[in-house]
Amino acid sequence: MVVDKNTAFIHDEHEYEALKKALAAGKRLCSPDIERLAFTLGDYCVRHAAEDEDLETAGREISLLFQCRQALPDSKAVRDALYEAALMYIDEAGDQDLKRAEACLSQLLALLEQDSANRTLARVCANASILTLVNYLDRDEAAEKKSLFSFRRKKTPREHALDRYATLEALAAPCLDRDPVMPAMLAWARRAFIVDDVFAGRADLCAAGLRELAGFAGKYPDNVWVAAEYVHACCRCFQNRFRDLPRAEAEELLSEIERVVRAYNVKYDAIAESDPDYVFPGYDPGKIDDYFISALTDFAVHETENNHADGIWAIFNRLSGMTCSPGAVKMYRVAQGQLFSNLVFVYGNGGDHARAGEAIGKLRELAHAEQGRDISGKALTESLSDALYNLITDFAEADAVRHKERLDDLIAELKELADGADEAHSHIRYAAALYNVCANGPEDKALRERLYTYVLEHDTGGSVAEKVAEGESILVAKAGKTGGIENAKHHWRRVKALAACGYYSRVSEIQAQSAVADFNLLTVASDAGDMALAGEMFASMVETAAACPENAAVALRLAKGALNLVTDHGEAGDIAKAEAVFHTMLPHALPFSDDPEIAKRVVNAAFNLSIDLVNAGQHQRVAPIYDAIQHIKPDGEALSRLDKIRTMSGRK
Repeated sequence: MVVDKNTAFIHDEHEYEALKKALAAGKRLCSPDIERLAFTLGDYCVRHAAEDEDLETAGREISLLFQCRQALPDSKAVRDALYEAALMYIDEAGDQDLKRAEACLSQLLALLEQDSANRTLARVCANASILTLVNYLDRDEAAEKKSLFSFRRKKTPREHALDRYATLEALAAPCLDRDPVMPAMLAWARRAFIVDDVFAGRADLCAAGLRELAGFAGKYPDNVWVAAEYVHACCRCFQNRFRDLPRAEAEELLSEIERVVRAYNVKYDAIAESDPDYVFPGYDPGKIDDYFISALTDFAVHETENNHADGIWAIFNRLSGMTCSPGAVKMYRVAQGQLFSNLVFVYGNGGDHARAGEAIGKLRELAHAEQGRDISGKALTESLSDALYNLITDFAEADAVRHKERLDDLIAELKELADGADEAHSHIRYAAALYNVCANGPEDKALRERLYTYVLEHDTGGSVAEKVAEGESILVAKAGKTGGIENAKHHWRRVKALAACGYYSRVSEIQAQSAVADFNLLTVASDAGDMALAGEMFASMVETAAACPENAAVALRLAKGALNLVTDHGEAGDIAKAEAVFHTMLPHALPFSDDPEIAKRVVNAAFNLSIDLVNAGQHQRVAPIYDAIQHIKPDGEALSRLDKIRTMSGRK
């Protein structure tokens, strides 16, 4: 019977519970009910294990699924439900409780003993063994080291993984010649050990593992899946180690990857079609190209960092020389775009703007050809944005005035690209390009206004927005000295608008600039004798500190502002206001008292306030101040002042 998945799920909770109880009690159920129950149990089990991490409930559902399999062993619907749920359960349980995973695997292996010729079940058991093996390898190394020195030595995670590999070898042995998946499963497991060695820094074991896997792959010259696992292992080794390898060894490993890719590319379709029932979760034969392309692009980043244009061209030639499988065409196009973008960066760094322009022209053609395509189109747009940004920055740093016409053209192109894509990446690049032109060119108020407006209206990332906010914060202080308070307020409002914007309200650096703007305007107002405005700025800083309780930069500005106000109010004889400012600041600054700059401001404010209180004959009000800050450990003069506060407080 074929189960219709649209109608198989049991929505009636009472019916579902009744069928579960009947099955658990050993009562006989009709075949359709068993299949519907198995389908529903499998669906719930996957949800409970993967989404809810409720292994207890998922474990009960797995037990019932095994009972369904026992009650109706010939049903494909029941088997499919069990196998899918069991693999998910084993994978999820392996992250939390390997004993549960082992127990489920043992039940599957017991079924295989009763039906050793069942190819699908053998594959499921092999897959489950690998999932368990990988989970052992992912266990904390600290736990492994601890077990080595325990009184009663336990097996290490790696030893458990080796046991699972032995199980896998034993169940795969009868199938190696008749099922192409089984050699691939063994290759997958061997690759898992190699990757574990890579991340653990065991270079010798990694190299030995690759040699063994190469020999294993040689036994199955027509098995593209084995080749793919070998390539995958080579690529992981290459990507994680090429910076540490001598150049010749890195090139040799890359050539080996290229050799295997070239040899097996032509065999994809024939082998895939010969076994359409092939099951390998999250994997397909076309991945062999993806691994190679990924290795090439990683190596290109390394060559870019070292300004090796010839090296990037060599990588481009390797890429162009491959016969790309249909499944990897998108990644192939994306990689081409990244390489052209890398060339723009390297040529621009070297001042060769002509070649940089040629590379960007090729990238532009590629991006326009792929426009509108979900993956490759988006990625190529990002690469073109990167390239335009880099070239704009190069021209601006070289001579923004001399290259003005070229800069205007490139900026307009990047703006059009950002508007068309309406993606954060392009917005960030456009804003960063404008900022670099502003920073390197002559003063251009119109361009700065254009930058500010764009940053305010688009999500341009924290970095550019922070620089824009920082520039406006500086102008608050400058305007106060040259253009008066109203001009300073204008720039202060611009900073606050950025800080309040939804894009940046959670960016700590921008919130810090908001506090800087408050402090700068507080200082301007204080110098002008406008204590009402100064008080408003202090209140604004307190509000920001309350909203950002973990932001030390905000706390520092608040402490500095409090010190200024405490001093000003004290000099004006308004000790009550000075005291109120100090105690308002204190709870926001004290959590950061380990910061010497914050500690110094807090102690100095306390010292000034204490002197004013003593002079006013209010010695008794100094003791609470000292009690609140006595745990602070400032350095320099502030340490001496803390001791003087203690003396004034009468504490011993």
